[in-house]
Amino acid sequence: MVLRRKVNGRPGFTEGDRQLFSGPRKITVSRAKFWINFSAAVFLCFFIDVLEFLIFGWLGSGLLTMVVVLSSIGIVDKLLF
Repeated sequence: MVLRRKVNGRPGFTEGDRQLFSGPRKITVSRAKFWINFSAAVFLCFFIDVLEFLIFGWLGSGLLTMVVVLSSIGIVDKLLF
């Protein structure tokens, strides 16, 4: 994205980019709800990863790693963001 902007003669980082990466968060969650969701995400990730190891473990570490990472990202995305 930055290279495309530079090629078109625009600045690489806009004020909107700076606000997105270093500005205040727009999402507000109570501490209790965060810790409940965080605990659920840890439990679900562990449980799903054990099942994935049993199912995909024999297929090799590359496939197992990809499946574990993608499923964990999905769980964390749904519960925490």
